[in-house]
Amino acid sequence: SRLCSKSPVRWGVLFTKMLTSMTLLGIGDVLEQCRTMKESYASGSAAAKFSTHFDVLRTMRQGTFGFFIAAPMCHFWYPVLERLIPLTGGNLEMFFRVFSRVIVDQGISPFNLAMFVGWTTFWEEGSMANVWTKIVHAVPELLTTCLLYWIPVHMLTFSVVPDNLRVLYVGVMAILWGIILSAFKSGQLEALLSSLSSALFLSSQPTSRPV
Repeated sequence: SRLCSKSPVRWGVLFTKMLTSMTLLGIGDVLEQCRTMKESYASGSAAAKFSTHFDVLRTMRQGTFGFFIAAPMCHFWYPVLERLIPLTGGNLEMFFRVFSRVIVDQGISPFNLAMFVGWTTFWEEGSMANVWTKIVHAVPELLTTCLLYWIPVHMLTFSVVPDNLRVLYVGVMAILWGIILSAFKSGQLEALLSSLSSALFLSSQPTSRPV
């Protein structure tokens, strides 16, 4: 009876995580589509303006991946990871434990990315015909971006970010990751990274003052 009394609470927590993941990844896709549309209209090309439109189904594909796959995986995986590598000890030991936890966590990234590519490809094309081919070609490329993004993000998550700000921090990072996933799936990842590089370069330039 004790297990039964806690079961609704546990399933409620999982369902909340599923809704949250769907929302965050969906927001990421919406932002990426808005960026692409803005750049297309700014280019002044009539063909680009005509062909650019907001794809609701694309947002739904990415959002449902978060709901049905990403959130349940994280829900059941992270308690195992926390028991496997507890964050205890002094500063140096804590650093190595944080680093070890992040590396072990990223060990499941190829499977997670394969699920993303497979899920979105299946619902985009309506068949399993090209799913495996897309996974084989896409995952190695996306894995590099994944590791370069999530390793430093989670190093900060487990070592620097205060507990009371951790949910907000991870939420913002999840939205940014949703933008990256959306750009990758639509073939716009290089354009996105180029835009970010240009924005960072411009922001780092000193502003000139009138003499």
